[in-house]
Amino acid sequence: MVRYLWKGHVAEGRLAEYRKRHDEIWPEMLEMMKNAGISNYTIWNNGNELIGYYEMEDPEKKKRVYGEYADVLARWNESMEGLMEMEKDEEGRPLVWEQVFFME
Repeated sequence: MVRYLWKGHVAEGRLAEYRKRHDEIWPEMLEMMKNAGISNYTIWNNGNELIGYYEMEDPEKKKRVYGEYADVLARWNESMEGLMEMEKDEEGRPLVWEQVFFME
């Protein structure tokens, strides 16, 4: 099992809309994530800051399945444009956080 964490922020004054989009998440987005082996996906916020966490079976499987749903993922990303932004590295990829401790 691989654990993954991301950090981002919601645009000023748009937290209610961000929450609404996730309350009404598209069934095909949930299908994509489940088919990719993602579980325990949780997003928290504090003010405009966001932290997301999920677990996945295999990053290669996720990559493969997300490729199969590329149209759905592109529409979702477009719908979220200007609403939130993830922290990214110098190459524009989501910042990877390294797990330091885990208690089962």
